[in-house]
Amino acid sequence: MDLDKITDIEVLRNLCKFYMVQLKEDIVTTTRLYEKGKWYHCIQDEDGAFLYLEDPSCGVQLTFDEMFIYL
Repeated sequence: MDLDKITDIEVLRNLCKFYMVQLKEDIVTTTRLYEKGKWYHCIQDEDGAFLYLEDPSCGVQLTFDEMFIYL
């Protein structure tokens, strides 16, 4: 899909959220607070999911059990 030709904001909003998740509960780490209700980038693998804001080298790893609680 060509992003420059999207005229409907709902189409763009849904496209941007394709690889993102919204948190059901806050996640507190030693360096960051991931807030309930906000959207975060997500990469899922065989161990669970990795959440991050903008830099995929810095984020939080969740197990499958934690995913059911937070996502």
